[in-house]
Amino acid sequence: MSSAELWVIAATIIFAALIWRPAKKALGSGLETRRNQIMHDLNEANRLRAEAEALLADARQRQESATRNAADIVAFAKAEVARMHVRAEGDMKQSIARRERQATDRIAQAETSALTEIRSRAVDLALETSAQLLSEKLPGDKGNQILDDVIATLPAKLANAR
Repeated sequence: MSSAELWVIAATIIFAALIWRPAKKALGSGLETRRNQIMHDLNEANRLRAEAEALLADARQRQESATRNAADIVAFAKAEVARMHVRAEGDMKQSIARRERQATDRIAQAETSALTEIRSRAVDLALETSAQLLSEKLPGDKGNQILDDVIATLPAKLANAR
């Protein structure tokens, strides 16, 4: 080997040694920065994943709670409808019974009124007939006297008859 070749090899080795150190630092710091960025992104992704899982668990819990609440509301509504049905049926039966009693009372009042009117007409007719018969059969004041006596005792007899 000649001395020029030796010098070229030595210069190349020195040049490579001088360039190697800054290039190694630049290359290492670039790789370190990239590694740190990737680690940061992974940590952020893990944090977001954990947050999403927590939100999903919370949403599922709220959904289950809402489902239970809805089922409770439906059950309460069905029970309330049943209670209202029973109450309405009872109210209807009471209303029918009340109206039936009112109709029975009105019929009884009408019967009483009709009987009173019939008795009154019968008494009027009996009085007229008696007065006519007494005037025809008994002479003069004797018939009027008997009629006046009967009329005077008639209210007491009618009161006893009722």
